[in-house]
Amino acid sequence: MRVLFLPVGDRESPGTRLRTLSYVPFIRGRGHEVKVLFPVSVGSVERRRRRLVRSIEVLRDAAIARHYDLVVVYRKTYPGISSRVLRATARKIVFEFDDAIFSPSPSEPQGPKENERYLKNFLGMIDVADHVVAGNRFLADAAGDIPCSVLPTGVDLRIFRPSDRPRKPAGCVLGWIGTAENLPQWERLIPAFRQVCAEHPSVRFKIVSNRKPPPCDLPVEFERFTIDREAECIQDFDIGLMPLEDTPWNRGKCSMKALQCMAVETPVVISPVGMNNDIIKPQVSGLFASTEKEWALELGRLVASPEVRRAMGKAARKVVEESFSLEVIGPRMADLLERMGGS
Repeated sequence: MRVLFLPVGDRESPGTRLRTLSYVPFIRGRGHEVKVLFPVSVGSVERRRRRLVRSIEVLRDAAIARHYDLVVVYRKTYPGISSRVLRATARKIVFEFDDAIFSPSPSEPQGPKENERYLKNFLGMIDVADHVVAGNRFLADAAGDIPCSVLPTGVDLRIFRPSDRPRKPAGCVLGWIGTAENLPQWERLIPAFRQVCAEHPSVRFKIVSNRKPPPCDLPVEFERFTIDREAECIQDFDIGLMPLEDTPWNRGKCSMKALQCMAVETPVVISPVGMNNDIIKPQVSGLFASTEKEWALELGRLVASPEVRRAMGKAARKVVEESFSLEVIGPRMADLLERMGGS
């Protein structure tokens, strides 16, 4: 079988790394040929040139797709009727997505026109796909009646593993990792964090992101995100944080940062939003918190008890091993593509 991947980002893009490149060894390991065709880079050029490049890219994708048995499109939507151009040459199309890409992200321009454009492009890909792979159940519902599989993003346990470094006896690090556009979700809990610090003066915070957070009166250490240091940064956390407001965009998230924390045996406190509801058993492998009061209470419990943190971290690691590891998800993706390619 010959498989062509068309991801929305380049090889440095987190989504492309986690949901395209990570699958390649599993598929090649079964004797299949795989090609990953990255998008044409347009950078910050003017809109007219960007549209021209996108048009050329559509024609390039369609021309190459005719030589493959199966085309896997990751998060990439084509404007207007361009998806029909790909459909005309591709034998089979699998459309894969792991965010609520049927609407603009919170960091992008908002409004009726933008919403309509995103939805139209998304539905255009749904219409031409033979099968859809969604990162969680909320996203799968958006696919409508088309055949759809739910496949979480797999965590590579060779990289995200418990640290062999001894934990520092003093202090407790509450860690958050993510892109700067999501920092406001951490900031809105500053009153709860202040309360935790008042009751437990040894508490410190660590933020790992692509941009520094705004100054605040909490003891915060910042580290700029790099791929090479991602796992080590998470290993520095004593407790992982994933606060989310209950919005349609956040319901589409695939809980990856929480799962990475769990994989290194770091207990997590997370908002019960979207897929977060599916990854922990409360009080066993993690804790839920919704209100400021709940966040302060649950964090205080974990800060006060290293024994509870250790037990919860080990249970969390087991959850990832059994249900959310790349070693589990990779073969499932390869199975799915073999079924599609052979049908």
